[in-house]
Amino acid sequence: MSDQYGINEGVKTLTSSLDAARVSAKSITKSIEAVQQDGADVAQQRAAERRKAQQYQPDTTVVKALKEYELVQEVKKLELRMKAEVVSKYGPKAWDDVLVIKQRLIKQEAQNKKLFDSDMKAVRRVQLYCFLVAAVVSYLIVWGDK
Repeated sequence: MSDQYGINEGVKTLTSSLDAARVSAKSITKSIEAVQQDGADVAQQRAAERRKAQQYQPDTTVVKALKEYELVQEVKKLELRMKAEVVSKYGPKAWDDVLVIKQRLIKQEAQNKKLFDSDMKAVRRVQLYCFLVAAVVSYLIVWGDK
C-alpha cells in the first residue's frame, strides 16, 4: 500500500518533532532547576549571614574605657613626678612656665590641624574641578560638538 496522502512522512516528522520537543523540555527543566538551586543557595547564604549577624556581639567599650582610664592615671602620675622634679630643680615658678609652654603647644597643634584641614579642602576642590573638566573633555571627545 502506497502512502498517497503522505501520512507516513507526516507521522515521522511529527515523531521527530515530539522527540525534539521532549529534549528541549528536558533542557528547559534542567535550566529551571539550576536557577532554582542558585536561588536556594543565595537564600541559604543570606540566612547564614543573618544568623551570624544575630549572634551576640560583646560590648568591649568598658574594657577600652578602663584602658584609657589607666593611661590617664599613668600620665597624671608622670606629670606629678615631672612637676616635683622641675620644682626641686628650677623652683616653683618654673612649673608655671612649663604649663604656659604646654598651652602654647596645644594651641599651635590646633592651629596646624585647622590649616591642614583647610589645605585638604582646597585640594578636594581642585580635584573636583579636574574631574569636571575631564568629564567635559570626555563628552566632547565621545559625542563631539553636535
